[in-house]
Amino acid sequence: EQSWRAVSVSGDGNTIFAASGSDGGSLYRSGTQSNFDDYSQWERVDPTLVGYLDWFDVDVTQTGDLLIAVAEDGGSIVFSKQDQPFEEATHVFHASPTAALTTSPTASPAASQTTSPTASPTAKPTAPPTMDPTVANLPDAPLLESVVFSDNGFEVYATFDAETNRAGITAPSFSCLDLLVGPDLRHEDECFWVSDDSVRMLPTALEPGSVVNVKAHTLAAKCAPEHDADSCTSDYPTSPDSVTVYAYPPSNIIPPVVQAQYKGEVSECEESFTIDVSGSYNNGGRSFTAINWTYVGDASEGAPYTYLVEQARSETAHASSTLTASIAQLVAGNSYQFTVVIRNWLGGEDSTTVIVRIVPASDPVVEILGPTERVLAPSAAFELYARDELGCAATPGSDIVERSWTETTGNLQLDAVDSASQRPQTLPITAFMLTARETYVFEYRVTTSDAKTSNATVKVEVTEDVLIVDVLGCNQTVSLADGGAHVVDAQYSYDAELGPSIAGAAAGIASTFNVSFSGTPYCNAMESVFWASSQYIIEPSNALAGCRLEMEITAAKGART
Repeated sequence: EQSWRAVSVSGDGNTIFAASGSDGGSLYRSGTQSNFDDYSQWERVDPTLVGYLDWFDVDVTQTGDLLIAVAEDGGSIVFSKQDQPFEEATHVFHASPTAALTTSPTASPAASQTTSPTASPTAKPTAPPTMDPTVANLPDAPLLESVVFSDNGFEVYATFDAETNRAGITAPSFSCLDLLVGPDLRHEDECFWVSDDSVRMLPTALEPGSVVNVKAHTLAAKCAPEHDADSCTSDYPTSPDSVTVYAYPPSNIIPPVVQAQYKGEVSECEESFTIDVSGSYNNGGRSFTAINWTYVGDASEGAPYTYLVEQARSETAHASSTLTASIAQLVAGNSYQFTVVIRNWLGGEDSTTVIVRIVPASDPVVEILGPTERVLAPSAAFELYARDELGCAATPGSDIVERSWTETTGNLQLDAVDSASQRPQTLPITAFMLTARETYVFEYRVTTSDAKTSNATVKVEVTEDVLIVDVLGCNQTVSLADGGAHVVDAQYSYDAELGPSIAGAAAGIASTFNVSFSGTPYCNAMESVFWASSQYIIEPSNALAGCRLEMEITAAKGART
């Protein structure tokens, strides 16, 4: 039933991998020896790469890594990492059409025998000559080596296999189409030269798997010191128009973070309430591709359940960042729970749960202004502001007689903090008051003279932070004539989770110096020194005259460095 193009057997002898010609070149895999003779049990295992369909050769290494040659683009090679399912393969070598014509399609690619499957591609396409072959010692035109998305999806880095002349572009930023071409590149895409062999891109439509080429005859090698400027301009070969690279996805997709803003308690006196997630972030520089709302209730609620389910379905269909519900459709005193899931264009997801209680018209109304869920650094100083008022049907003559803040998880005692505020509705939080990697829930509660109470809460998650290496006495020239020791001092390094007012040792930071010597024959022969201390003391001597000391200074605290 099949016209097999190529076949290979895994190193353990238990799995057949075969390329089928009858369906255009798909790849199939058997399970074990027990179903070698039952093709109906084999499964199709093509990787999820755009454009890779027509396989004409397959080989399996002894370690189980797979290398597959692609026919339809002239001879690319795709492979999976060790222990990685081939369906998730993302690594590819690209051969030029010229090279593909000289390669036997029935032979396993030579690169499969010499290239580590866990390394980024290093094989380069062979560019067709664009110069007089009699001119010697001129560098080849640099070739586009890789196009890789950053983990946040907002930036893309294009790397060349050698230093370039930057295509003569001197502007700080330029349209990517001045240098690169591809069906998913746009005129508004902005590019920046990071170095002579690297470009930072801010694309608007490029996706993993998109094709990118260097614009033909725009790029040449960086001018070598032995060549004059005219020779570099007129004689250096320029970029060919036949080298194609596919954009790599991020290695570690950064998922979005849902930021929901809403009132946890809404008075029956109001017309509606709104849940707003437009402040969510990590969208990869583009609109979120999906915002899914769900009402988590029970059909026994009757009309409110039917109404809220339909509201959630409607907002999901429009990928709306807000959900609004009419309070007239709901029951005072009841709570209503929603979940919202957002997805960025890279496939990363995050979700949160929201509970809204409808407060009877006779009860007081309270609200904490701003997002009800916040993510902050330990160094953040902020204030929580609450607002309160009597309900629209409050008992005549009643008033709010008690206002208070509490931290409900027990991670923080608020007595001193609360008393520092001149306004009972305001809670000030100073820098470094909250501990990294902890979650806090602050509650504001009011009580009326007729014993009616209402409350609102806000959740604050505190992120981790870094260690800061702060060094005195470096980047200096020390004179032997001055005499005395010279101190390179790292004692003022600090933990950004605790703040600079707590010096390194008091913060539990251990510093180390890794010192290497160069500059004179004597110093070149010296061995590197590893010194565990917050200070490194240099005793000047004639032997060290002309010596250069390079230091790598590391701060460590537990597993953090």
